[in-house]
Amino acid sequence: MEKRPQRRLRFLNQAWLEYTGRTHEQELGNGWLDGMHPDDRPRWSDSFTKAFAARRPFEIEFRLRRANGAYGSMICVGRPYHDMRANFCGYLCSCYDNTVRRDMEIALKESEQRYEGMTANVPGMVFQLVRDSSKKLSFAYVNRGSQTLTGVAETALLTDADAFFSLVPEDERSHLFATLDASADHLANWTWSGRLRNPHEPSEKWINIRAQPRRTDHATLWDGLVFDDTQSRLAQLEIERSREELRSLSRYLQTVREEEKARIAREVHDELGSTLTALRMDLDWLGEQLPQELSSLHQKRSAMVKLVESAVAATRKIVTDLRPSILDDLGLAAALRWQASEHQKHTGVQVIVETPDPDIPIERDVALTLFRIFQETLTNVARHAKATNVAVELEAADSAYVLQVRDNGIGMSPVDISKPESHGIRGIRERAQQLGGNLSVASQPDRGTTIVVSIPTSTKPAARAAGPVAAVTASRSR
Repeated sequence: MEKRPQRRLRFLNQAWLEYTGRTHEQELGNGWLDGMHPDDRPRWSDSFTKAFAARRPFEIEFRLRRANGAYGSMICVGRPYHDMRANFCGYLCSCYDNTVRRDMEIALKESEQRYEGMTANVPGMVFQLVRDSSKKLSFAYVNRGSQTLTGVAETALLTDADAFFSLVPEDERSHLFATLDASADHLANWTWSGRLRNPHEPSEKWINIRAQPRRTDHATLWDGLVFDDTQSRLAQLEIERSREELRSLSRYLQTVREEEKARIAREVHDELGSTLTALRMDLDWLGEQLPQELSSLHQKRSAMVKLVESAVAATRKIVTDLRPSILDDLGLAAALRWQASEHQKHTGVQVIVETPDPDIPIERDVALTLFRIFQETLTNVARHAKATNVAVELEAADSAYVLQVRDNGIGMSPVDISKPESHGIRGIRERAQQLGGNLSVASQPDRGTTIVVSIPTSTKPAARAAGPVAAVTASRSR
C-alpha cells in the first residue's frame, strides 16, 4: 500500500490471482476490494485506517471471494516499510487462507452448542471428572442440569469438586472413593449407587453414577452421568417389602399346612388305626370260635385278615407321608436315612447319606423344611435324572445348616434350570427363602446336577435371602 489517501494496491503475487480467479489488472488499485465480502468492508476500512494513521502493524481477518464464487476466510498481516531515508512508504502484507481452521472452529462451536443443548435437558448430571497425578479431583465439565440434581451451582462444582462429593454421606464416601480408585487402577467402568443430600431439599436422594475412564499423559478422566435413582430405589424397596409379605404369608400357609397334615395324621392314626386294630382282634377271635369243619368261613376270615393288614399298611403309609413320626421322634438325620432307604427300596437307586456324628440338634421348622426339600429332590431324581447313585451330606456350618445331595444323572442345561415350568426348583427355593435361606443349582448335561440351598441357624424369616446356604445337590428338577 502506498502512502496516499487512496491507499491503493500496487503489487500482489500469482497465488493471490489463482485464489481469486481474477487478473492482475483487475486486482490492482482498489479493484481487489471487489472480492471482499460486503459485510467485512466497513470493519476492514476502520481497522486499516487506524493502523495507517498510527503507522503500526495490523492483523485483520476478512472473507474473500474465491475463483469458484464461494467465500473463504483470509487473515491479512501488514507490516509498515520505509525507504532508505526512513520515510514511511506503505505496508507489506502477507495473507493466508484460514478457511479450514475457521470452518473447524464454527463446526466445533456448533457441536458444543448442540452438546450443551442435549445435556441441558438430561435429567441428571453429565460430567467429566479429572484426577491428576497427585490424585486431586476436579470437574472439567458439568452440564447446566447438574444444579437440579445436586442443589449446587455449576460454577461451584467446576471450582471445587468437593462441593459434590461432600453431599455424599460420610459413611458412604469411603466406598465411593474405593470404587473410583478401582476404576482408575483397572480402567474399568466406574459404577456406584448411594445417597446424596441436596442442601435445598429435606429428604435424601438415591443416585447412580455410571462413567467410563480413559488415561491421558498425567491424569485419568471419567466421562459419565449421575442420575436420580430415588423412584427406582423406592419402588425396589416396595417390591422387596411386598415380596417379604408374600414370603411371610407363604411361610404361614406352609406352617398351617404342615400343622393340618400333622392333625390329620394323628386322627388317621388314632381313629382309623384303632378301628383297624379292633377289627383285626375281632377277626382273630372269630377264627377261634369257628368250627374247623367250616373251611369256607375260615378262608373268608383269612381273606378279611389280609384286607385289614393291607388297610393297616396303607394307613401307616398315609400317616407317614402326611407327617413322618421319625422326624419328630428321632430327628432330621434319622429321617433322611429312612427316606433314602424308602427311595432306594422303591426305585433301586443307591442313596448314601452322611450326617454328623453325633447327630446335630436342629430347630423343628428348619428340620421339617430340609426334610421336605430332600423329599422334593429325590422325587425329581426319580422323575428326570435317570441316576443310579445319589450322595447326601448333612452339615452344620458356623451359621447355617447344609444339606448336600449329588447324583450321577443326565443333568440339565441352564435353560432347563431357569425355565418357568421348573416348579420343583422354584418350590425348593421358596421353602429355603421362607427361612432366610437361598438356593443355587449347578448342572451340566450328562454330568449330574447339584442344588445348593442355604438356611441360617436362626429360623427368623429374612427380608431377602442373604444368609449362609444349606446345600442340596440333586438331578433335574421341574
